[in-house]
Amino acid sequence: AVSVLSASVEMVGCAVVNSSAAYGGAVAVVNGRLEMKDSTIEDSAAEQNGGALFVSGDSVVVLRRSSIVGSVAQRAGGAVALRGGSMTLADGSLITDSTSQGAGGALFMRGGSMTVANSLITDSTSQGSGGALFIRGGSMTVANSSIVGSVALKNGGAVAISGGSMTVADGSSIANSTSQQDGGALHISGGSMVVARRPRPPRPPVMM
Repeated sequence: AVSVLSASVEMVGCAVVNSSAAYGGAVAVVNGRLEMKDSTIEDSAAEQNGGALFVSGDSVVVLRRSSIVGSVAQRAGGAVALRGGSMTLADGSLITDSTSQGAGGALFMRGGSMTVANSLITDSTSQGSGGALFIRGGSMTVANSSIVGSVALKNGGAVAISGGSMTVADGSSIANSTSQQDGGALHISGGSMVVARRPRPPRPPVMM
């Protein structure tokens, strides 16, 4: 539907429905910039990677108050495949009901950086590993967000990491995830993961 090649595009209050492509069923961004606000991608499909979005090169992609619903990838990244650049999912954005025949039911990362902040990933399925997220390279931060109801037929019901890094900040949660092999919630075979919590304030002294 949309190809952003070395260009800048802003989508506000838009809907992309029933689209398909080889890479990025709805949108492919290569060395470009895409900002989506109050928009929806629905029922998109990719023959390869990134059921809704494919991001590579030095791209910058930002989704705010936007949704990706019902996307399918025949390979990796049921909703999003990130192979470079940066992507931010923020301000109440949603990825739901995404499926990949390979790794990463919702998101697949092989490079670059991704931030999921104040958002929700729910009901994603991977026929491989990483029911919601598969990280092979790059860095991911999840803050004040939830991953709910993801399923992997292999490892990592919610998250599988084989390279790169992931930071889960305080206020985030993973719930109701299932894998058919190892790691009902998390499976780490390489790379690193950090769970960061805000320090609790000191308790007041007890008065005798």
